Amino acid sequence: MSIMWWNGRVPVRGDRVGIIEMVGDVQKASQKLLGWNLGGPRWAQAVQACMEALEGRITPDEARDAFREAAAEQGMYLPNLAVSPQVTLQ
Repeated sequence: MSIMWWNGRVPVRGDRVGIIEMVGDVQKASQKLLGWNLGGPRWAQAVQACMEALEGRITPDEARDAFREAAAEQGMYLPNLAVSPQVTLQ
């Protein structure tokens, strides 16, 4: 399966103190969500959205939006570091 990239990156706290991860695809978002496993309504919606994106039922960008909401719910989202969809990272 190819990587399902979305537009922009979602900055979240990393697994170690001081580490920031820029999540830019459905597969990485799925891994992060399962690692948090704290539950919550937005977390559950994001897990479902990632599954639907992997199945081709919604776009990766829709999954990104759900992931961003879940990251905020979990206290993991770092909005001041958000990268707009128009910026390309190399």
